[in-house]
Amino acid sequence: MGIREQIVNTAIRYNGMPFQGGSHKTLIDEFNKHKPDGWAMTYSANFCAACASAVAYLCGAGTSYPCSANVGVIVSKAKQMGIWVENDAYIPSAGDWIIYAWQDSGRGDNTTGASHVGIVVSADSKYINVFEFNIHNNHSTGYRKIATNGRFIRGFVVPNFQSYGWIQDNRGWWFKNKDGSYYKACWQKLDGAWYYFNSDGYAANGWQQIEGKWYYFNSSCKMQTGWAYLNNRWFCLDPKDGFMYVNGVHKIDGKSYYFDADGVMCTGWVKVKDEWQYFNSDGSRVDKGIVKGDAVYIIKDGALVTDDKVTVEADEGGAISVV
Repeated sequence: MGIREQIVNTAIRYNGMPFQGGSHKTLIDEFNKHKPDGWAMTYSANFCAACASAVAYLCGAGTSYPCSANVGVIVSKAKQMGIWVENDAYIPSAGDWIIYAWQDSGRGDNTTGASHVGIVVSADSKYINVFEFNIHNNHSTGYRKIATNGRFIRGFVVPNFQSYGWIQDNRGWWFKNKDGSYYKACWQKLDGAWYYFNSDGYAANGWQQIEGKWYYFNSSCKMQTGWAYLNNRWFCLDPKDGFMYVNGVHKIDGKSYYFDADGVMCTGWVKVKDEWQYFNSDGSRVDKGIVKGDAVYIIKDGALVTDDKVTVEADEGGAISVV
């Protein structure tokens, strides 16, 4: 759901509520949490602007609107923010605010006064559908249908909503929060997956060295864990923290594997700490047994036996194993 749709849907939940019974108190309370005018709104005061502002706050868009309990202040703030349109013929979008001036004579664009505010629900070249709090000054909520380019329109507040969440540009992907901030030079877990954002705020992709360790991020920028087959080579990434195994033997699911300085899983004979060890074609180490090649080799405790004696035994089928 887009933020404009969210604004409209939040507002119209209050449709038809007679505010004399206090059903607007939750909105006034929300407005008073922020106090954009520096003072608290009372429940008995005219509340069209305060409630429209409260809707913006509830949707996390308070900084995108010129929130105030005073319609005149709303106009002044909107001008300062660069989001004011003073053109009766303008066709607004859902979520924009329409500002009325009841003293409008209907001759030309009215450029003075500010009497009331409503939230635009929809609009076209003929009509603007508006949802209002304190409609007709009778302390209730409801809809108003006004002619586009009609009388009593003072202007429009047109918030400049920037999209938030994942955003892609020609440099890559980055993540914008609702408050406009973005992640940079940090790890962040989003929707159950880990991402790393560089110092410019872009999500890492492919192989990346971070604080001396290598990580792999897929085409969706998600950090990978476990086995990875890349460029016809096997790598293993720590199942919890995602860093690549390098320079040594690592135990995975009960079996031992060797990864070289580039993180590539090795097979065959590998010299490990002055001992020769043998790794099967699937990378798992032979911890005890006999390896056949151009000669027969004995392995015990994971290492090639040299200059020593070992005991072997044959099973009932004649297969020989190291004891």
